[in-house]
Amino acid sequence: MKKLIVFIFLIFLSCKAPSIKIGVVIPLEGPASIYGKNALNGINIFLEEKKGEKFFGRNLVILIKDNKGLPAKTKELINALAEDKEVLCVVGPLVSKNVFVAASISQKYFLPLISPTATHPLVTKMSDFVFRTTFTDSIQGCLLAKFIYKELKKTKVAILYEANDPYSEVLSRNFEISFKNFGGEILTSEYFFENDTIFYSKIDKISSFNPEVLFLPVYANFVPLILKECLEVKFNPVFVGGDGWYSYELISKNKDIFENVKAYISSPFTPFLPYEKTKEFIRKYKEKYKSEPEFTSALCYDALGIVYEVLKKMEKPERMEFLKNLKEIDYQGVTGNISFKRGKDPLRDVFILEVSPEGFKYVLTMTPE
Repeated sequence: MKKLIVFIFLIFLSCKAPSIKIGVVIPLEGPASIYGKNALNGINIFLEEKKGEKFFGRNLVILIKDNKGLPAKTKELINALAEDKEVLCVVGPLVSKNVFVAASISQKYFLPLISPTATHPLVTKMSDFVFRTTFTDSIQGCLLAKFIYKELKKTKVAILYEANDPYSEVLSRNFEISFKNFGGEILTSEYFFENDTIFYSKIDKISSFNPEVLFLPVYANFVPLILKECLEVKFNPVFVGGDGWYSYELISKNKDIFENVKAYISSPFTPFLPYEKTKEFIRKYKEKYKSEPEFTSALCYDALGIVYEVLKKMEKPERMEFLKNLKEIDYQGVTGNISFKRGKDPLRDVFILEVSPEGFKYVLTMTPE
């Protein structure tokens, strides 16, 4: 009992002592939890590496918050973090619609925010304090169009996207514009809504145009539903998606589907990168989780790596000091080089991966022009 009292007293003292806090906002429940749980894996590996480190003589506290993938919950969490003056910055949220909610709060409270995975082109335009470590939908949309037209040699494409979702709508639009500019034809562009689970009517309409490729700029939870129904009606073009498809859980639970389709995606990360840092990260990840890391794991690991590098360069633990040093960062991460010296959107390569029952196979690297 005495030991317990001493332990509680030490916790009380540590809570009262000044600390440096970093917020992490990710979805651990709800449809987007497929990304949040993998993000947490990468975060845990990083924290194990940096355990016990201090800055300015203070303990570093990582506050991991579950926004459940919801804008309202995101608003509540970001407000609470922003009002805590010991919080220097936030890593997250992961999806674009939640970063939009966080952006105005970050501006109001001068709170730097680094989204590892939000790809909507406007998320970094909404606040002077919002940065990202991934590419934008403008870039991946253009390069996916180029891949289909120039590498797959396909010229007739249909699109099926989620209406009212910033990621799906903007990736669809950027892809469509680019594909037409290359000389391709968009036969039809159809949409569905967030709560839809049956897609037969959309698939029937799309299949009547006989496209060579169906472009699906959607999140991973929709992919097996749509592909399964396509196979049921014997509609089996080449399927192409964005980084939202990247999930090993998606494959492991639907191997029967991926044995019967040809599919490709874009990604800001591939385990095939030749860097020693990447190899070491993959080794640790496999040792701990018995699987390959996904792009959310790697990008969140890198986002925290950037935070630590910035903290090393700071002269005082203040948000504006953090922002000043963040703008000067040039960081070699496990996903490649990330630099904010030319702006809040790092210029990144896009990796094309083939989706197979065994996982995501590297196909080629495409560089923005």
